[in-house]
Amino acid sequence: MSISRKRKFLTSSLFLLLVASCGLIAQPTYPPSPASAAGSEELLSAARNSFLEGDLPSAYKHLLLSEDLNGDREWRDLYFLTLVGLGHPADAAAFVLELKDPSAQESFRAGILLKRNAFASGTPQFKPAGKPLQISKEVAKKAVSIAEGKDSVFVLTPETLYTYNAGGGPPSFFTLTAGREVMPDEDGMPLVLTSDSIIRGSATVPLPLSIADAVSFARAPKNCLYVLDSAGKVFLMEESGRIIEERQILIRKPLKIRTDSLWRVFILSGGEKDISVYGAGFEPLFVLSPEAAGAPSGRLSDLQPDFAGNPMILDGSGKELILFNSSKSFLGRSSDRAFQADLFFWDGGERVLVLDRKKSAIVEAAI
Repeated sequence: MSISRKRKFLTSSLFLLLVASCGLIAQPTYPPSPASAAGSEELLSAARNSFLEGDLPSAYKHLLLSEDLNGDREWRDLYFLTLVGLGHPADAAAFVLELKDPSAQESFRAGILLKRNAFASGTPQFKPAGKPLQISKEVAKKAVSIAEGKDSVFVLTPETLYTYNAGGGPPSFFTLTAGREVMPDEDGMPLVLTSDSIIRGSATVPLPLSIADAVSFARAPKNCLYVLDSAGKVFLMEESGRIIEERQILIRKPLKIRTDSLWRVFILSGGEKDISVYGAGFEPLFVLSPEAAGAPSGRLSDLQPDFAGNPMILDGSGKELILFNSSKSFLGRSSDRAFQADLFFWDGGERVLVLDRKKSAIVEAAI
């Protein structure tokens, strides 16, 4: 969807948004003016720290007191996400709609909130879009993770990382051992987790011995990473390999760990077929069971939340994608048999990349 179409969508949704948010909260969309503008930078710093620690009421309070910084991009971003985290997506979207100069990202995020929190009609369709990227049958068969970077698609097998140029041509490759997952770093380059290391470009950082067998990783606050191991431990780790914190979680057969833009932590259990969600401070928030929420499913094999914590889940048995919102509402699933989903990569937008082993192809689907 183009930016102009996104803004048209947002404008047409304004009335619906205001009706949906009527009576939702007593807090105003724009915060009141503080008694004094002195120390606003310190207040913003305090809001940032509270946000990173998962203390959203404190972050909100400090943002209200630093309202004179509402033209600052960080202030606006923190205020928007804090409203989302406090459970007020309609007010977060209204905040963006009332801005005089919303950025493309702000407009897009507000549209996503409207769409995925039932303030606008429509369900995800998962329709194939564009030309599939063909890969070899052997690579498709052995792939364990896919991701999209800057003008590239990454396909990881246990022994090799393949990088496919979006414009076509043969892939480049890098050999490794016990590959687990790949994701793009902040520059759109591949960041790879193996059972005992993190690989970025030509640099390999061995994982500490306390991480028995790494199975999944995710971004964490302050340029750190979460690493999940097969023993059910979560490690907060600097990219240098230094462990900052270690937690034992009581989840049977933990498979995947993911985070959203509020640094909430999502952990997929292969034993219970559900997702445990924690706050940024790792306090338990809720458990999402697709079956209990009205979406019968088989073996869950992967998940990815968008920026606001709306999770897309891969049903490995049915080879389908299931989309929920953060209120546990079932939004839809990929019932179109134009493709099967064996692996997927989603950046939270309106398109998803799917590996279809049967077709030996990476398929782009619009949602």
